[in-house]
Amino acid sequence: MVNVPISMHNVRLSGSHVLYHSLSVQMMDVIARSAPLLIGRIKTNVVRPALYNSATYKSLTIAGIDGDDSLLAHFGLTHAHRKVDRIIEWVLDKLKLEITNLHVTSRAIQFTLKYSFLTNDEFVRLIHLSESYQRNIASSSEYAGEMLPWLEWLLTAGDTTVISTHKIRFHNRGRTGLATMVPGQGHTWRVPPSHAGVYNDNWLTRILTGETTERAVATQLNTYLGIIFR
Repeated sequence: MVNVPISMHNVRLSGSHVLYHSLSVQMMDVIARSAPLLIGRIKTNVVRPALYNSATYKSLTIAGIDGDDSLLAHFGLTHAHRKVDRIIEWVLDKLKLEITNLHVTSRAIQFTLKYSFLTNDEFVRLIHLSESYQRNIASSSEYAGEMLPWLEWLLTAGDTTVISTHKIRFHNRGRTGLATMVPGQGHTWRVPPSHAGVYNDNWLTRILTGETTERAVATQLNTYLGIIFR
């Protein structure tokens, strides 16, 4: 599971320690009941836009991107928008909100909020979604007729060689009319390095755990908590 800690949110209090404890219990109840709204704000205002506006999403779905940077061409994705959008929405559905480190002092109640996504089991399920595969119709490829695990390659293969008998040729042919794989001695293919990733460092984790997203999430949480506790 990937966990993203969010900066402490402080709620100033005054009164006795008994009052602090009583209020802390009430606040935890309020926060727990607000969790669906909080995670909804994170999904709608931060994470979903970050994924859909990312360079990798555009490379997977837009035909106008040239040459080697076009994942649409590299993977030969058909119905690309439907597949990639389904994957993003599936990942968003796995986002979770957690409250930790509750601490009561004489001046404040402090707590940390974390959001997390994709347990190991969920990651396995993700790369085995039907949308995570592309049928290969080329007869000359070593993967001829097979279902190509394009998402698994994108998220885990890094810069290693994936295909050792072909290289990509960009021209107006193939499943997408953008490229085909050409056989030849010494030909190889790998995921373009600008988009390649490994299990804990890939398109999804970089977006969901990056500093820009973390700051935006913290802003959303602090804004919302400031409203419900003011």
